[in-house]
Amino acid sequence: MDPSRGEEARFHHLSEILGLDLSNEAARFVDSGAQSTSPRRTFARAAVGDKSYLVGGMPDEFDTVHECEAFDVATASFSPIASPRKTRISREMVAPCGKLYLCGGSAHGEGGKLTPDRSIECYDPATNTWSVVVEERPPAIQRLRAFALRDRLLLVSSPVDAGDFAPRHGGAVIARQRPA
Repeated sequence: MDPSRGEEARFHHLSEILGLDLSNEAARFVDSGAQSTSPRRTFARAAVGDKSYLVGGMPDEFDTVHECEAFDVATASFSPIASPRKTRISREMVAPCGKLYLCGGSAHGEGGKLTPDRSIECYDPATNTWSVVVEERPPAIQRLRAFALRDRLLLVSSPVDAGDFAPRHGGAVIARQRPA
């Protein structure tokens, strides 16, 4: 949201893809020549090789973006990819072992209301398919952040007091990815 743009354009998102040229002392943004087919905010993004994957999010309106896409840095072009079973906003996605892991965020539940999504889904770029890795993560993991650590998925929660189920000063769960 940019309040300096006025009421009508506050949530307008640019579709141009910019790159930061670091080749000299005066770093500058350059237009890649590509445009996103689905401008969005609060989306998940992670990279595998030369492709950057965009999943979920919200468009200029307050709906959700169901279409997912991959941006190929080498060709500066987008291509559609399969979508996870639910469209999520404000979630985390990381890429240990060449696969994408989608964690946390909110999805539309009963009555269309946004509710926390506690599943973890995995996208395999080689097969363009999603699978559910974990249906329900432990309730102790709140305010989730996800990180790739070598061949592991690291989930970190911020400080929450959840009784006997959570550390009072944050906590972490490390999941080791089985070799493919």
